[in-house]
Amino acid sequence: MIALDRAVLMEAVNAAVNQAMEAMFFDAAEPVCDCECSDGREMITVCLWFHDAMDGEFMLATPVPTAVALAASFMGCEPHEVDRSQAEQIVCELANIICGSALSSLEPAAELRLSSPLITPRACTEEEGAIYQHYRLLDGCLAVSLRLE
Repeated sequence: MIALDRAVLMEAVNAAVNQAMEAMFFDAAEPVCDCECSDGREMITVCLWFHDAMDGEFMLATPVPTAVALAASFMGCEPHEVDRSQAEQIVCELANIICGSALSSLEPAAELRLSSPLITPRACTEEEGAIYQHYRLLDGCLAVSLRLE
């Protein structure tokens, strides 16, 4: 496994979040302190694991209304036309893209394997050894965590 500085990891994750939000949703993601994502709303939380060049875990969480707004933006429909499973699929794809992009930017020539993203009941929280960041979006917020083993 390669040794990476926390600041380098955070920079890669921030860039990947912004690239994915702009490409998929024409949205921006502003890094912020623990904010409205932690106000007790029901969340959709996704977890995926990666291994080979780097081993670890990536998590992404967003309130259900934010997930629905993102899915509607991605699918070109109104939020009331989006069901929970569609919102979950979009959040899974967003997590996959952000994780893959961040890790690829850190080790562009390395082979990396990502698991399929899974909806999890676990909370996306700041854990020891992980980088953790909240982002403000146009229609809500999201939180990400990346932990290397």
